[in-house]
Amino acid sequence: MGEKKKLDRDMARSRAKRRVALIGGVFCFIFGIAGFLEELNGGLLESLDDFIFLAIGIIIIILFLIYRNTFTNRDLNRFLNVTTLLLVLGLVFKLLAIGALEARDLSALGDDYPSVILILLVIIYRFL
Repeated sequence: MGEKKKLDRDMARSRAKRRVALIGGVFCFIFGIAGFLEELNGGLLESLDDFIFLAIGIIIIILFLIYRNTFTNRDLNRFLNVTTLLLVLGLVFKLLAIGALEARDLSALGDDYPSVILILLVIIYRFL
């Protein structure tokens, strides 16, 4: 009986993490589209990190829709691992953009710091 309770608790925890991963994907989508539309006139290189963020958000939302009815821990962990990898990839691109591309233009940094903080929190929550 105790083993079943532990399995149910692990499954509930994985489902909660799946919802947080969806929230991370929605944040990527929102920050990506806002930054992409804002910097579209600035050039392709300046809006590349926002476009990547937008694409990552769309991929995570699609993955959530694909895995929304999964009831096995294996599938939930697969979804969480893929979304964590995508969020880390987006975070790396965003940090590279902050350091290399947008450091010259302080007005272009407006959406970068909040997006880095929120995505970092989602990644940290994945491992709690």
